[in-house]
Parts: sequence; structure tokens; C-alpha cells
Amino acid sequence: MVISKGSERVSRTDTYLNCAEVFAYRSTCIKRKYGAVIVRND
Repeated sequence: MVISKGSERVSRTDTYLNCAEVFAYRSTCIKRKYGAVIVRND
């Protein structure tokens, strides 16, 4: 997971990657943990 240093804002890309990581963690599949985020017009 990406954490910003100090008061810097986290980039949108890092925010989306963090979301995908959380979604993968919540996966119910035993063999693989995948997470995906589809972004439009960003």
C-alpha cells in the first residue's frame, strides 16, 4: 500500500492501486487474490 509522506497528496494512480489492493484482499478465491479498478475519464 502506498502511503504519502507528510502532507503530500497521494496521486490518483496510487489511490486506484490502493483500492485494487484492498479489493484483492477481500477476494473469496483461495488460489489467487486479484483486485481491479476501472477508471473512466481521469
